[in-house]
Amino acid sequence: MTLRTGDLLPALELVDSTGQTWRTLDQRGRPLVMVLHRHLA
Repeated sequence: MTLRTGDLLPALELVDSTGQTWRTLDQRGRPLVMVLHRHLA
């Protein structure tokens, strides 16, 4: 999937570092910067 600046973010559910579910739909209408990090042990 390719997203460009200004594209609408698709509906996603992610789990944050504290174990809480985070939904993109809850962020609609707000500016958003996402940084995805894959931790390698």
